Order: sequence, then C-alpha cells, then structure tokens
Amino acid sequence: MVLAFIAGQMVGRRGHGTSSLSCAAIAMALLDPSVTGQLAYQLSVAAVLGIRIVYPYLRYVIDVMASMRGGHRWAAPVIARLRPLYRSMRDLTAMTLTVQLVTLPITAEAFGELSLIAPLANLIAAPPISLMTILGVASIVLLPVPHASKVLVAACTPIGELLMMLLSPLSGFRWASIPIGRSLSLVGTSILIAVLFLAWYSPRITRRTIMIPALGFACTLIIWYGANRFFVPARLCVLDVGQGDAILIQEGPHAVLVDAGPADELGPALLRMHVFHLDAIMLSHHHNDHYGGISDLPGAISCGDIFVHDGATHVPAELEDAAEALGIDSFNEVGCGDEISFGHFTISVLAPFHEVDGLENEDSQFLLVGYDDGRRTMSALLTGDGESDELASVLARYGLSGIDILKVGHHGSSGSITASQAAGLSCSFALCSAGYGNEFGHPHDDTVAALEAAGSRFLCTMDEGDIVMVPSADGARRKG
Repeated sequence: MVLAFIAGQMVGRRGHGTSSLSCAAIAMALLDPSVTGQLAYQLSVAAVLGIRIVYPYLRYVIDVMASMRGGHRWAAPVIARLRPLYRSMRDLTAMTLTVQLVTLPITAEAFGELSLIAPLANLIAAPPISLMTILGVASIVLLPVPHASKVLVAACTPIGELLMMLLSPLSGFRWASIPIGRSLSLVGTSILIAVLFLAWYSPRITRRTIMIPALGFACTLIIWYGANRFFVPARLCVLDVGQGDAILIQEGPHAVLVDAGPADELGPALLRMHVFHLDAIMLSHHHNDHYGGISDLPGAISCGDIFVHDGATHVPAELEDAAEALGIDSFNEVGCGDEISFGHFTISVLAPFHEVDGLENEDSQFLLVGYDDGRRTMSALLTGDGESDELASVLARYGLSGIDILKVGHHGSSGSITASQAAGLSCSFALCSAGYGNEFGHPHDDTVAALEAAGSRFLCTMDEGDIVMVPSADGARRKG
C-alpha cells in the first residue's frame, strides 16, 4: 500500500490512501489468488478500508457526544490540559470501534462471537504495545550492537507480562463476548454505517440526533433480553457440546441444565440459546464430559444450585473449584423418587435406586422429564452414561411406556440399548450427543439401527447441532 502511494506521487498523481489500498489488494490477489481466502488478508483489507472511510465519522460522533465545554472560567485551564489526553483516547476508541465494526461480518463467520470488552482492552493495551513496538524497532536498528539489542528485546518481556496481567481479568467479565451470526452481523454493520453516513450529511449533527437512535437500540436490546430471560417458551434442548452431554430444560424465567458437557463447550452453547441464568444444574455422574463445562460459567452465566445423586458429594477438585467460583458452597443431593418442579415441568429421579459415588457410568442418574400445561405435553427419559443393564432395571421397575423422547445413553455406544429395549420403548425421538469424528465410534451403527427399526427418529448433535424439542398437543415435536 505504501509502495502504491509513493508510485502515484512519483508519476504526478495526488496521494490517495483508498486507491493505494485497492492497488495493493488487487496486486496481492493477482500474484496469489488463494490469498483472498485467507483470514489475515480479509481482515487487513477490511480494517484499512474502514479506517479510511468510517473512522473520521466515528471520531466526529465521539466529539459531539463528549464535547468539552467549560461553563466557568476556572474550568478552562483544566479542560485545556485534559484535551491532549482526550484526543488520544478519542482517536484510539474510534479506531477500535471502526475496525471492530467493519470486520464484524468476517469475524462473525470465523469465530461466531462479538467481543464487547475489546474497546476497553485496546485502551489498556495501547500504551504497553506502543512501548514494545518502539523497543522492537530500536532493537532492530541496534542489531550491529548485539548486547544493546538483546537488552531492548529482554525489556519487552516484563512489559508483556504486565499487559497480560492487566488484560486477563477482562475475559472473566460476564458477556465479555457474545455469539453472533453472520447474517445478523452483516445487517447490523450495514445499518450502522448507513446511519453514520446519513448523520454526516445531515445539516447539523447533535447529541440529540445521536441519542435518539441509540436509545431506540438500547430499548430493543432490553426487550430482547427480557424476552429471553423471562418469557422463554417451553423447550428441551440437547446442546451440541462435542463429545459430552448437556441438556437444557426451559420455560419462562426458569432454566435447568442436566449435565454440563466438557470444558470450553458449554459457555458458547448456552449463549447460542440466549441463556443468562440457570436455576440449577443436575449432574448425572462425575465424568469430565458431563461436568467440565461448569468451569465456563463463572463471570458469564449465574447458577443457583448444583444437584448430585445421593452419596455423590465427594466431587473432583476441578468441579468443586468451578462451583466455588459460582458462589456455590455445597452440592444438593437428590435420590430415587425425588422430584424437581418448575413451570409446567417435572423432573423425577428414577435411578440409581441406592447411594452411589458417581464415579462410574453405571452410577448415572436416570431422569424422567414431564411437561403438561393442559393443552400440550412432552415426556423424555434422560439416561446420562447409563447403558442397557441400567436401562433394564429402570424398565423393570417403572415400565415407561409412551415416552416421547429417549436421550440415548453413553453417547450411543454399542452397549447403550438392546433391540428389544428399543422396541419396548418405541420412542418417537431418540436423541444422542456425540462429537464429530470422536475416537470411540459413537454413536454405534448397531445402536442407530436398533432405534430406527423400533420406529424412533434418530438425531445426533454431531450431525444436527443443537436439537430443540418443544411440547405440542400430540406430544414432543422438533422445533425448526
């Protein structure tokens, strides 16, 4: 881009940054067409173009919103001294917001998230990164003097460590980032840029012309939050958490999670479903792919209680640490015959029939979920990692005919259910949670065949993503 700018001046043309960017981008694409598919190329071109076009508008908007007007003579010297600092903060904030805005459709496609903490993080990071950049350039200049160059490079280490110490706590803030779809980001970016241009070309932009659409946007967000926090329609969701289990049960303001999947998977899954609070988490047993995701929740999603089966209160240390980070000091025990009710949902504990330590698959809780609001019904049997032997004991005691949904045990392993059990249950839906390409071969072909032969519609998260079931007059049906 710099070379294109200089070349234009050498042939007598006026320097123009946007034209220089276009020439550089086209030249790179002609030299290597594959570069256009690389994320770094796309982000660089979009960011520089945004800085050239959108950055001045955002800087002006910040000036209008934060205009420093002194109504008293004594304030004038203070304001004059603060003005350089204000300009630096304004320019950095406008630059951060510009780059984040114009690259949003690209980052949403690549990462599926929008960082809300980035502007603050960039304000904190700018001074140390600038200092490290200066030291780095100086070290290159002093390469002929190796000892001096090494000292400058070594000085970057404590600065980098200080920067990480300052930035790391920001990632723990609730809603530091939120999931966002590509189409939503593209529409949102287009609308915001259009608003900026219209505001720029209006006769006079004022705080009021900025605040009115801003308040409208804020009201929209409040309504959206309220609808997703307090007025969620009844649903049972088998979340796509890779090779693990996490089943979300919601109605109105209430949300209960059965198992929590592995670490780093639960947080994004709950945010996809717009979950802001969990009344409780029920853990079927103490395997990491069923509780590991609880470590994703502190600072992001609050939780009221954690339930384990009778006798299973000696939990792994990492689970105990995650619970303490949520402010939960102890685990509640539930046993065979206990029920938890919220809204029109009832969750009944069917097994194990005795106390367990929760360390083995056969210790998994079997839960019967029922929904009935007088017009619609839904029922589901959740089996954790229980397999055919445990299922046989449950069926022998309870019968369980007419269940709508079976959450297939142990991720659909070969021993999870027999053909006769599948035929006896004859559930409308058999839902399985497993990770794509997992090393265990879950779900097993024989298990899938047995369930489908029994008339169940088999759905697995590794093929379907999140599976959402809702009640109807005829029992459970799949949403979407």
